[in-house]
Amino acid sequence: MTKIVGVFENTSNEIIDYVQFDYKLLGKDGTVIEKSFTNESDIAPGEKRKVEILCEKDDFDSYEIIATNTAF
Repeated sequence: MTKIVGVFENTSNEIIDYVQFDYKLLGKDGTVIEKSFTNESDIAPGEKRKVEILCEKDDFDSYEIIATNTAF
């Protein structure tokens, strides 16, 4: 198991009701090994949040993370 840790900051002047972090773990040849998402909600303007993504796999070469603030 692997943990990817980062910080998300709301640099806007509005509350972010919901943000989703989609991630992919990639092998050396670019093959997707694992993909999933995590989310945060109610992030005030200027607020920073520690974001932790728990991955089941630990044998990957790189990863991609995309943040979107559109709720389902």
